[in-house]
Amino acid sequence: MRLANTVNSSMLSATRCAVFGLPHARRIMQNSSQATISVTRPCVGIVREVYSKWERRAPLCPQHVRELTKDGVSVHVQPSKSRVFTDKEYEEAGAKMTDDLSSAHVILGVKQVPAEQLLHEKTYMFFSHTIKGQMANMPLLHECLRKKIRLIDYECITLGGKLNGKRQIAFGAWAGRAGMLNALRGIGERLLAKGYTSPFLNIGSSYMYSSFEDAKCAVQRVGEAIRSNGIHPDLAPFVVVFTSNGKASQGAQEVFSLLPHQWVHPSQLKDLPADTGHVFGCVVNVEDTAQHHLGEAFKRDEYYSHGVARYTSNFHETVAPFTSALINCTYWDERFPRLLTKQHLTEHYEKGIKKLIAVADIACDVGGSVEFLERISSVEKPFYLYDVANRCIVDSLDEDGVLMMGVDILPSELPREASMHFGEILVNLLRPLLTSDPATPYEEQGSQLPPELHGAIITN
Repeated sequence: MRLANTVNSSMLSATRCAVFGLPHARRIMQNSSQATISVTRPCVGIVREVYSKWERRAPLCPQHVRELTKDGVSVHVQPSKSRVFTDKEYEEAGAKMTDDLSSAHVILGVKQVPAEQLLHEKTYMFFSHTIKGQMANMPLLHECLRKKIRLIDYECITLGGKLNGKRQIAFGAWAGRAGMLNALRGIGERLLAKGYTSPFLNIGSSYMYSSFEDAKCAVQRVGEAIRSNGIHPDLAPFVVVFTSNGKASQGAQEVFSLLPHQWVHPSQLKDLPADTGHVFGCVVNVEDTAQHHLGEAFKRDEYYSHGVARYTSNFHETVAPFTSALINCTYWDERFPRLLTKQHLTEHYEKGIKKLIAVADIACDVGGSVEFLERISSVEKPFYLYDVANRCIVDSLDEDGVLMMGVDILPSELPREASMHFGEILVNLLRPLLTSDPATPYEEQGSQLPPELHGAIITN
């Protein structure tokens, strides 16, 4: 949208500050008494999410739209009947509801935008799921290149713009919270299939609660039941293991901590008492289970530089045999040793070690650090069973094996709170982006953008 304004020279600076989009402002005429300028207000677009019927998150919430519009930014939002925030809420915050985002300088989504819907020569921000070379999304990457799109992937926005640096914007903690809630539900269902009733049966999936606070109250009630009546002695000690201590793991630990619990070190797992009045929690970091091929001390830099060339994992020997539920939150790729393989689990079963009830893979790496996560599961059907004897997956939870969960859009089950958290960070990243010129060569954009954004550009 273009605005024609007649201002005197003393007002010119204030007008520019109001729209803070200097590359989009063009001075037409100025003399000593007045100036006439034509201004294109910076504009942010928000797409309608179509990745999944369960994807109800938004990159910006109505309150963030209100902040932007007060600063002179136009916000165009594609209408949606499934988004957790209504069209009316966005309109009342100052947004224009429209399918046409062609006026937007920056277009925001959460998950991948369909390739055919991408607009030429625009700046997009979303989780593209292309940086690991995921074949399913290569057509999307190709289309971004063909349409000369500047694509910024949230996953690549890291501190100082460093490769593999600390991520600055993510839904990780909310994935952990939702994943832990779902895991507790799954544990209850699996135990029932094994012939045990338990308080965990009274916990639903995350999306079944109107808010995270309601979900926490449900977990607290389960905790009271454990404290009063205990868990079955056959299940004690009941040990929940969390891999890594990042945002996702911390979110899961927050939910777990609502139960009566005791935290223990990995070295204590083999000697835990069979207490029934509380559960045990254990955080396992890479240094706890990584073993150097030559028996040398663990060195973090060496591990991340050389991975399997120098290290193996003893997780299957020192942690897994004592684990009731594994909450896997660790990043993994083929450079690093796996935590648990199919062969590890087969060997456990052959030795009669069947303590592991459930795996909630919040990292959701199919065939990754937990090799027997063989497929992604859905929000409406989050669980399946890994049949250890036949090395296959089955939909029934009544067979012999380990319950598996690998939902890849966990934060969408707590969409309102997750979107609020995400938008609080994103809204501040937009300001330098709106004043940059996407037509500038990539190298030169480093002087227009903070390193966190410059380093996250996937295509340009």
